[in-house]
Amino acid sequence: MLKRFFISVLGTITGIWIFIIIFFVAMMFGLVSLLTSEGSIFSSKSVLYIDLAGSIVEREYVPTVQDMVFGYETGENLSDIVTSIRLAKDDKDIKGIYINCAGSSLGVASRGEILEALADFKTSGKWVYAYSDNYTQEDYYVATGADDIYLNPVGSVDIHGMASTTMFFKNLLDKIGVKAEVVKVGDFKSAVEPYLRTDMSDSSVLQTRVFLDNIWGDVAGSIAKHQGVQVADVNMWADSISLAWSAQQYVDAKMVTALKYRSEVDDIIRGKLDLDSDDKLPTISPTDYMAEHGNKLGKSSSKHVAVLYCVGDIVDAGSGGIVGPTVVAQIQELAEDDDVSGLVLRVNSGGGSAFASEQIWHALEQFKETGKPFYVSMGDYAASGGYYISCGADRIYADANTLTGSIGIFGLLFNAEELLSDKLGINTQTVETNPGSTMLIPFGPLTERQHAAMQGYVENGYDTFVSRVAAGRHMEPAEVRRIGGGRVWDGQSALKLGLVDQLGDLNTAISAVAKKCGLDSNKYVCYPKKQLGLFGIVLDGAKAKLGVEDKYLIDAAYLREIKNMNPVQARMEPIFIQ
Repeated sequence: MLKRFFISVLGTITGIWIFIIIFFVAMMFGLVSLLTSEGSIFSSKSVLYIDLAGSIVEREYVPTVQDMVFGYETGENLSDIVTSIRLAKDDKDIKGIYINCAGSSLGVASRGEILEALADFKTSGKWVYAYSDNYTQEDYYVATGADDIYLNPVGSVDIHGMASTTMFFKNLLDKIGVKAEVVKVGDFKSAVEPYLRTDMSDSSVLQTRVFLDNIWGDVAGSIAKHQGVQVADVNMWADSISLAWSAQQYVDAKMVTALKYRSEVDDIIRGKLDLDSDDKLPTISPTDYMAEHGNKLGKSSSKHVAVLYCVGDIVDAGSGGIVGPTVVAQIQELAEDDDVSGLVLRVNSGGGSAFASEQIWHALEQFKETGKPFYVSMGDYAASGGYYISCGADRIYADANTLTGSIGIFGLLFNAEELLSDKLGINTQTVETNPGSTMLIPFGPLTERQHAAMQGYVENGYDTFVSRVAAGRHMEPAEVRRIGGGRVWDGQSALKLGLVDQLGDLNTAISAVAKKCGLDSNKYVCYPKKQLGLFGIVLDGAKAKLGVEDKYLIDAAYLREIKNMNPVQARMEPIFIQ
């Protein structure tokens, strides 16, 4: 009797869970059906609304189940922003662009790509308006691509020039009893300086000064051109700390068109669209626009240009960043795909593992053997390992403000002997069979023999790096060494030195490869493709339609798991320009 009771209870519980699962699945697929219906989500009088807020990444970030449970924060993505602007140029339903400058995080070169797209959009005769309560310098740079720039009557515009700050950890390491064991090649390979010094070396100051001056010169020149003032005026704004000005001063200095509240700018746009004052603005975001009009791009079932994104750190293993084996397999797949006519490698990376960089370079060389053209488009960064994987391209495109080069390699190990013995009271004793047995054990310093071996290993890696660049760029190794040594260059300087072939954005590179392949410039597909599970399908459904090729997940997080870091790195130091 008791046994029958427990069986009945267990059966009831099982039935309830089965019902819940079936109901949940049915609800999810019902939601997908609803969200992927054929109805359009915008009208014939629509405005492309670009929200420059939050973190803007290279490509769409697809939230995980954990993200949905615990929350996440992300903004638009650069790919959708730029592509939607270019598609909207010839779209009769898009009447203009409204930019909300709300404080976004995005590199200077990436913002330059948005400016280029806006300039192309305006050749259609359509309008572009920008508004902000308070303009950061970075968002203001983009806003100057608008016909009119509006500012809140009590808002501000912060023009301050550019600076780059480096944090040094030597004193911290000394306090906790950890010593960095470093070998490197190149006076300018300053990525290891934070662990060895308390200030910047003269060579590091020099290279930083050069690329900062060049980048600021380009940005200030662009602002001056769009606002109809002189570069000296822009520098005067920076020198006088424009953040503290009164709002009317911004109008008088031609920094903004007029002082308006957001509601007043909305009314101006309603007037442009012949709408009533109580009508809702028919805005559409770049993400939603791409979901509606993704069919204007190439499809993987026909001849197309492959755009392969390589974003983040270059690592030997793992799931985030540019994972060597994963990228190599993807390149090999593209090489064997008869529908792929050419390749554009989109690189936004400061480098990482020298070993993984070499493997990706080799896979790209094999791709070239198919006879298909291979071009590179550089984003904010394509330095050290990022340049390593780029240097063999048939043609390299970079923005004027891209940070590239940093041709050099270093080895970095840590000795925690003092931390363990003096700080924590832990003693260690090691028994070894060979002179190199303890080299990767962080319980003591490198011996003279181990240090020499590490130095030789790094120098061999540098020689290989130099040879790859020399062959790819058709330069003598001596010339590569002269401009290498770990030195970071801005895009303008890299062009003069022969490290890149042309200043241009991703669209320029795609159009060039498409033309070479005899294809329309919109015949391209972005890789790698994301894997859709149930949650992924539902999330894609929220984009209004499935089938958009440019929806993939690239993890651009800077920090990688320490276990995946190779001790020999082709990496540029983190550079954050403010």
